[in-house]
Amino acid sequence: MPVETVLETWRARRDFAKRFTAERVFPYREGEYAPFPSWVPERLVRVLDQGGISSLYSHQRKAVDRIHEGKRGDRDPRGLGQDPLY
Repeated sequence: MPVETVLETWRARRDFAKRFTAERVFPYREGEYAPFPSWVPERLVRVLDQGGISSLYSHQRKAVDRIHEGKRGDRDPRGLGQDPLY
């Protein structure tokens, strides 16, 4: 289901629409990608590629590199509590 359809449905329902405090539309921005680290097993890279995942988002790459180095994962810099690996 297209996201526009979901939003229109939510807006039409008074009981649901009142739960929103703001609505913002952000301009399109191309994702920033990074290759898989060399330490990721080739078999895993192949399986991910077969599933349509040929690279990581740049923030995911930074997070897995930090974890691989034995450092804690970063918190979401926006303060939204979202896992940086998402």
